[in-house]
Amino acid sequence: MDLIDAYYEPETIDCYTFVFDERNPQTGYYTMLATSETGRTFSQWTEGRYDPRGANEHLGERVMFWHIGRTLLSHVFARMAEDE
Repeated sequence: MDLIDAYYEPETIDCYTFVFDERNPQTGYYTMLATSETGRTFSQWTEGRYDPRGANEHLGERVMFWHIGRTLLSHVFARMAEDE
């Protein structure tokens, strides 16, 4: 499973959504990890709509990985490792 995109929606507990390349063959939904600012307050695996060529406004504003804090990225990679 590879991390392919990230989004930010301010003023919500699950303000970050990380999109992974894993896809449910029945629904077409992508695997996602929704987290709080650091991942310590909230962190939940989910699935959702994602268009690799689209803007995906429903997920928030696209953010580049280098704009995300080290603490949060460490949390995301730790969560990925839990499922392997």
